[in-house]
Amino acid sequence: MKLPLSKLSRQNQLLIALFLALLLLLAATLGNPRPVEFNTEFEGAAIQITADKSWSLFPGDCLEINWQVEGIESIYIDGQGKIGWGEMDFCPSFGAASPDFLITAQNGAARAFTLDTYFLPSEIVNCILFVALLFLFALAIYYVVVFPLEKPLPVSWSTLVICFIAVLACLLSTAYEMFSIRGLLQSLADLFASPAWQTTGLALGALVFVPILIQGFRRGFKAQASADFVAIAAFFVFLLVLYLPFGFESIGHQEEWSFHSYLEGRPSKISDELVSRFWILVPHATVAVVGTASFASYHVINLLMFFAQMALLYGILRRLRLSPFVAFLCSILFFVYPVNSSLMSLRSIVHNFNKLFLIAAVYLALQYRADASRLRLLGIWLALLFCVGSYEIGYAIILVIPLFWWLAPSAIRMGKFNLTLAWYLFPAAQLFYLLLLMTAGGNFYRSYVLGSLFESERSLLGQVGHYLGVLGDVYRQTLFAGWQEALVTMGENIWLTETAIALAVIGAAAVYLGRKSTTTTFPPRQFAAKALAGGLLFILPSVGVLLWLDSFNRDLWRMYIYVPIGAAVAVTSLLMLITVPVKRPVLRLFAVVCLYLMIMLPALSRLFLQHARFVESANDKAEILWQIVEQAPRFDPDSEVIVLTDMGLRELGENNIYDFRRVALDSAIYLLYEDNRPRSTVLCWNGRYCNSNDWLLTDFDIREVIHDTGKLVLFRLHQDLSVELLRELPPELGLDDRGLYNPDRLIDFAAPLPPRAVSMLGATVRGN
Repeated sequence: MKLPLSKLSRQNQLLIALFLALLLLLAATLGNPRPVEFNTEFEGAAIQITADKSWSLFPGDCLEINWQVEGIESIYIDGQGKIGWGEMDFCPSFGAASPDFLITAQNGAARAFTLDTYFLPSEIVNCILFVALLFLFALAIYYVVVFPLEKPLPVSWSTLVICFIAVLACLLSTAYEMFSIRGLLQSLADLFASPAWQTTGLALGALVFVPILIQGFRRGFKAQASADFVAIAAFFVFLLVLYLPFGFESIGHQEEWSFHSYLEGRPSKISDELVSRFWILVPHATVAVVGTASFASYHVINLLMFFAQMALLYGILRRLRLSPFVAFLCSILFFVYPVNSSLMSLRSIVHNFNKLFLIAAVYLALQYRADASRLRLLGIWLALLFCVGSYEIGYAIILVIPLFWWLAPSAIRMGKFNLTLAWYLFPAAQLFYLLLLMTAGGNFYRSYVLGSLFESERSLLGQVGHYLGVLGDVYRQTLFAGWQEALVTMGENIWLTETAIALAVIGAAAVYLGRKSTTTTFPPRQFAAKALAGGLLFILPSVGVLLWLDSFNRDLWRMYIYVPIGAAVAVTSLLMLITVPVKRPVLRLFAVVCLYLMIMLPALSRLFLQHARFVESANDKAEILWQIVEQAPRFDPDSEVIVLTDMGLRELGENNIYDFRRVALDSAIYLLYEDNRPRSTVLCWNGRYCNSNDWLLTDFDIREVIHDTGKLVLFRLHQDLSVELLRELPPELGLDDRGLYNPDRLIDFAAPLPPRAVSMLGATVRGN
């Protein structure tokens, strides 16, 4: 109902007056926009760019751009080549409010410039998104101050007026050059790309989660929860059995090398990914604190994250009133469930980090409902920020998690509402931030994927069929194909003793937990049936984001991050239902344990083989790196290293060294040699194809990579993975260097082996 202005309070009248005054000031400012001039110099190039006005007020309101540049090799405006002077009309649009210039000086140095012009509809959207972000953070402050969450939000129509005033203030600040959303986004990008920001995330995690962990142990000791401590201890022993046969010293694969080297100062395109996945390197920063002399710290961090995931899922199931016995079985099965083909790879360390903190957020939310505290609220938010700030796949699960407390019986509906709003707060802030990046013309990792959602060439019926087909593959792999693969691996498992020990640990812990109270060990039949249905349904949001993205929805190792949670719940519930006819509790207990160990055997066998495969792959790469280090202990800092191989991409994959095709080799050499490294290192396969840019799949001919044969060091990688230092240019390259190629001048053969090479390449290589 509308109220006359005279009936409003004096405070609200002042708000409306302020709003109108700002609106008039904005109209007067934008009605007479100033011209824009940009002048700069770099590498001998002189640049002058002007526009007749700084603001375009509506679609079709174009700007006249003039440019005059001297001492350049080329100039591109929005991707179109131009001569060194001229003029053109530029018509702004959403996401392209300013013209972009790419200018190359005569010495080959290239710079990108953006002329600061503004498109009013785009800036209005930007300011609305920016104010929405501020509102979410203000709401977070309110929830921390006003505690607990049973009170209604003090929201009125004046709150909306204040938001409109904030939008107008944002537009005016941009018009008067006091504030720029594009400048703010660039500052955030620079901040997120700094190693210090990743360390800040680690510090925040320690400040928030260590006290929560201490509180949890204290509560457990007070409650004398011996069964829970036995279950948690069994998780850790089980993981040690899985890790100890392979040790902790195998080297990294692709991202570990490149991420590690980036944190130590090597330029990388990971900085583009950090714009949106701003805490993706927190686990790597944790490794840097633990120790960078080897990859053992990566394995230790991965093991601890596996352990924490199982312990937290166990805690969630216990919060949902499952017995220690059932919660233990489900948590172990969740870890070993045979679908994720890269679980044991260090490449999955980011996915494990993402999964860990979504599970932690759910656990803390359930704890918060039972015993609210500000620390737990902060823990929920930080855990969700770690989750959505490292990977996006968890968004669909985040959306459905509040069903846990809305379906639970409770009289305090306002508490449920506020907890739900608090739960969505920071995931929504991340979404607003991504939208702001898109509307402000900023680039972030795979931003084009979002656009592809609306540009599909499939018909609506075709899209539905495609998505149903992907879901069918997910359920087929989860319920059938994964288990078939696991059964096949049993005949290949040479770690039968270790597998038997792991099964013995699981079986002994399960029997102990079941015998603690056999009368309450098993859930009622109706509960188990509901859990079975819930587990199968949970698989849907488990792939809910990647399902819609064509570049990911067939990428199984990414798809199966969260699927095992629902799958493990479903299979465990099925075991409970199958054994219902066994009336005696003790007999039923042993029946469940026997059936459980029977399905654990192929799943665990597959996991041992997967672990062995990744360790073998790491050792193969370590052998190659070690041979390079032995033959060239120190490089000239201006040298460029190329490793030639006649192997094709399939053979590189079969020999476990496909990762070297891209940036992994260059990053590895960067880390191993430290101050004695070459300028760059490239692998060229099929004798001629090279890739010298991380995260870029474009292949180059080897002759495009070679700039000066006098600075070149060539190695040949043979089919048997032996490495040979080439002292003459291979004739197949067709290069006439007139005697300039001489690698002996670029290598100090008398230098000691790089200390890091000795420590980082693992026990297998050091044994040589």
